[in-house]
Amino acid sequence: MKKFLLLLVALVSCCSLWADDKVDTSIPVTTEVKDKTFVLVISNENYKHEESVPFANNDGEVFAVYCEKTLGVPAKNIHRVPDATLNDMNHELEWLTQVVKAFDGQAQAIFYYSGHGMPDEASKEAYLLPTDAYSSDPKSGLSTKKLYDRLNSMQAQRTLVFLDACFSGSKRDGEMMASSRGVAIKAKTEPVKGNMVVFSAAQGNETAYPYKGNNHGMFTYFVLNKLNETGGAVTLGELSDYVIKEVKQKSIVDNGKSQTPSINGPVGDDSWRSWRFAERAAKTRETRVNTATTKASKDGPAIPSSAEPYTIPDYTIEGAGTGVQGTYLVKVTLDAKRVEDATDQELTKAAIHGVLFRGFESGANRQHQRPLAGSALVETQNSGFFSHFFHQPYQQYGQAETTSRQVVRMGKNQFKVSATVTVKEDQLRKDLTTQGILKGDQLGESKRPTLMVIPADSWCTANGFTKDDENGKKVSDYEAAWSGSQDLFSVVSKIGELMTDRGFPLKDLSQSLKNVGAARTDIFLEVGWKINKTGPKNSVTYTLRGLDAYTMKQVANTSGTGKPSFSAEVPVLLEEAVLERMDNFAGQLQQHFDDLLKNGREVAVTIRCEGAQSLEFEYDGKELTEIIDDWMALNTLNHRYSMGDNSDKFIEFEQVRIPLYAQNGMPLDTRRWLNSLRKMLSAEPYNIAVQIVSDGLGHATLVLGNK
Repeated sequence: MKKFLLLLVALVSCCSLWADDKVDTSIPVTTEVKDKTFVLVISNENYKHEESVPFANNDGEVFAVYCEKTLGVPAKNIHRVPDATLNDMNHELEWLTQVVKAFDGQAQAIFYYSGHGMPDEASKEAYLLPTDAYSSDPKSGLSTKKLYDRLNSMQAQRTLVFLDACFSGSKRDGEMMASSRGVAIKAKTEPVKGNMVVFSAAQGNETAYPYKGNNHGMFTYFVLNKLNETGGAVTLGELSDYVIKEVKQKSIVDNGKSQTPSINGPVGDDSWRSWRFAERAAKTRETRVNTATTKASKDGPAIPSSAEPYTIPDYTIEGAGTGVQGTYLVKVTLDAKRVEDATDQELTKAAIHGVLFRGFESGANRQHQRPLAGSALVETQNSGFFSHFFHQPYQQYGQAETTSRQVVRMGKNQFKVSATVTVKEDQLRKDLTTQGILKGDQLGESKRPTLMVIPADSWCTANGFTKDDENGKKVSDYEAAWSGSQDLFSVVSKIGELMTDRGFPLKDLSQSLKNVGAARTDIFLEVGWKINKTGPKNSVTYTLRGLDAYTMKQVANTSGTGKPSFSAEVPVLLEEAVLERMDNFAGQLQQHFDDLLKNGREVAVTIRCEGAQSLEFEYDGKELTEIIDDWMALNTLNHRYSMGDNSDKFIEFEQVRIPLYAQNGMPLDTRRWLNSLRKMLSAEPYNIAVQIVSDGLGHATLVLGNK
């Protein structure tokens, strides 16, 4: 009997594991093509001002896969936006609205959202929270009322809305968001009009929980599971009954708390229950690599993406000689309050972390060994993997030499503990590449943004390096600062050296002092600092910001105060202060640049008419405004731009996304990109006098006609 029970338990466990995995990995594939269905998927996992939403991006990614593979929606009809800002959400909603309207009631729309929701405590109105919003200010979000109004304005044949969010002020773990008063709020439910049906993950003051073992929100998981089981041939009524039942039961069992999905359709009309996702079930299946979990190596178990957060002690790393083939020999020094805290395991962990994400200097000429992962961005992007990796698996890749251990007392409860660690570099690289974490030579494969280090405006003002511009406004005088400050050259050189070590190319500030704003760089690194004196010791308080050179928007930031030191040299103090945060800062810069590579550089364009020229003039039956708008749609990356203020004499185009590079590989600025529009309007049948006036790299005006 015991053997039978054990066998039964094993079979149930295996079946359960298979069922959990198939939703993400065994995808039904249909032969239907729904070319009049358009899908917008927004998944907000990583927030700037709030805690993250576990698995939200996996929710969105897999939902989009089912729309394409199982429901037959062409990939070009699906827009998936992970970690969307408010501008992103509004821009993509505008795309969905316009494209559906163009089909005059013959198109269908699907809107999916996974992320934080938030109630307005005063009005009880529900809001979706973009990644740049504040939960303390629901108005920085997108209200469901406005969302439904915009979707209704499309006049679609059918509109389906899926919201894996709750609007009570709680997070996916059931705890309250930081801005809430600790009491769940019951947000009011907006009425649904027209041919729209809304599936919501939870009701009233409930929480929308994650389904942790499956790397999804619980609501999204069971929506996908039903599509998986039926091959898409399911009615909305069947789907709603299934999802409500499964989520309600699972939440009580797993979480001890209720979660009851709600489905809202037009008042007094339940005909939506007979609507079908697909007429025929998908008969074939496609195996998909699950990006929410990491594949097992040949010798090791699969590593889940959800693990407890890990901590890395403060450390420095340097080369310690030549190891045997396939290994690095490094010296690691930890800061510790107690000697016993700096165990061999902690020293090994720091050594492997340094080899992966910091790199190290070695040899008499301080040759820099680049980090295996290329940058700290890899750690951020694979946080789930490394949460598991740095709890135990890392130990197989390194060994601290106990006999090399040294302890130096720095003060009361202050010790520096160092040891030599052998790191199995070849094996580490091989295993993490096999598991999809490293992709060959990370530094060699990825493009890097070009940087220019400049002094901060606040530093220039504090030190008297300002001048009046042509409008009488005080601006930084970089020429005066360069010639008048003994420390500026050293500081700029030191920051530049730290970034060069991390693979970033630099532009020389000294070559662009007269017009820094026109320097052809991707990102300005703005550095400011102040020296603090505490007795015989000095410390430095610093700020370091990354500014997009085209928009001057902040894209990266770090600041702090270094530990007191006997050194009086500003570059030394600055390096000591920023070093431990530099990898994360570099990761922020690279993340912004990767977004530019994928979605284009953001610029602004003004079209202005002079003299008798008007944007209302028609050419071959089309107004000039429409002609220019068509050109923008064809020449922007992913058709991303928005038309702002306009009249018969001018148009403002904002959030215009242009490619970073021309076809010949040369960097594109706004003027160069607009040149093809200038040529088109100068030629037949338009024959318009056109000139381009640049205002920095990120804005240009196209002037049409003569005064």
